[in-house]
Formats: sequence, C-alpha cells, structure tokens
Amino acid sequence: MEDIVEDILKAKDLVVVLENRVGHHYLESYQLSSVLMLGGKFWGKVRHVHPPVGNDDVYYSQPLSYAYSNFCDVVCSMSMGMNTRRYSSAFNYSRLDFLCKGSFKEIWNDSGCWDTSYLQQAVSSGMKLKVIIKSSSDLYLILPVHTLEVYQGMQKFALDTEFDGVPNILLDFNEMCVVDEKLKNTVKNLCMVDNISTQYIKNTSFFLLSFVVTSHSVEKRYIDEQGRIVTRSYPYQSVQIYSEVATLFS
Repeated sequence: MEDIVEDILKAKDLVVVLENRVGHHYLESYQLSSVLMLGGKFWGKVRHVHPPVGNDDVYYSQPLSYAYSNFCDVVCSMSMGMNTRRYSSAFNYSRLDFLCKGSFKEIWNDSGCWDTSYLQQAVSSGMKLKVIIKSSSDLYLILPVHTLEVYQGMQKFALDTEFDGVPNILLDFNEMCVVDEKLKNTVKNLCMVDNISTQYIKNTSFFLLSFVVTSHSVEKRYIDEQGRIVTRSYPYQSVQIYSEVATLFS
C-alpha cells in the first residue's frame, strides 16, 4: 500500500478494481478522479457521472458518485445535487483492489518555481493536468484541473479544479471507522443474500473540491447559509501542478 500512496503523490491515476460477491460474478473498474489523503489513509472518488438508475431516492436528472477508501470497509455513494449520501459495506465485493497507472511530471510548484513556460506547453499540447494541494492540516487534495489560463508574458496563471464535492463527514476518518464497525456488525447478523447498505441520508453537507489556484494564492469555494457559492482563502502548505507525460506509439 505504500507504493500506492507514493504513486498518488506523484499524481498518477488511481483506479479501483471490483468483483461483486452476490449474484453472477463480474469485474469492473473505476477511475478515481479525486483523492483526499491524510497520513497515508485516503478516499478516492468517481466523478459525479453515475446514472441514478435503480436508486429510487435519487431524482432521475441527478447523477451519482462513489467513493472508496483504503482504511475502512465503507463505500459511500452520493448525490451532491440532492445533498444526500448512502453507505455500503465493502463486503459486497469479493475483490476491491487499488492500482495506479499513467505517468505525470511536476511542471510548477509554489516553492520558487515561477516559470510558467511548462504550463504554457501543457496547455498548448492539450495535456491532462492535476493539482496537489497540501492543506495546513496535512490533508492532501489530488484534484483534476478543469481550466488553466496562462497569461503570456506575465508569469501568471489561474487554475480551476473540477466542480465536485464529497460529504463533509468523509473527512472525519475516525467517524468513518465507527460507520465501518456498524456495517461489519450488520454483515455478521445477516445472511449474505443481498448488498449491505444504509438508506440514503438526506440534508448532507458537502465539502466542495472546487479550488482556484494562482501563482500566489489558493482559494476554495464554499456553500454559504443561503445556498450561494462563495470563494475564500484556503490555508495551505504547498501546491504542485502535474501534467501527464505523453506516450508515443510507433
């Protein structure tokens, strides 16, 4: 697992490979576009693109997302548009493995690397970009870049991450371990004839993964009490921008 953590901090793509336990067995895998990591423990989540088919509590126009962790046997499905979440037991899978793939290189950081020429090259080449933000509380946020504007002749840029989010409670790793124990007790007391999960939990508050990074600042978007999106300064220790490394095929 240490190799996975090291690869995540090199901005490599995180993937989860799953095999279901109940019913006809099949394999599936998901790209986990956003990663939240603290002390080697992490959540990796799928973009909000999963169809709500089969989820009667989710409105038909609201996509779902899933988050998987390496420290507790809990899978969290969520709808940010409906402020709702649900927990499932990872015991629903006979296999849940993480792997990293791809190759990325650092093209900018906030530790004296003010040259934006590599950023310009990455934008001009249409490369996939990621940003790694280390917060003041040692939380690593590895996020996909949605927009990068590089201002020519000014050594300045403005970067937006994808507009996404996770339930706030996922950042309380201790509380998620409590949820894990409750699900494990449920598994012990039930015959494994169906997937083990909770009902959808409404009125869930979300931690937005929407950041604005410039050459001199990091700001985060929040939802205020009136439901409006506001932008505030985010306390951080470091910022790194990574670009995918193109693979040439002969």
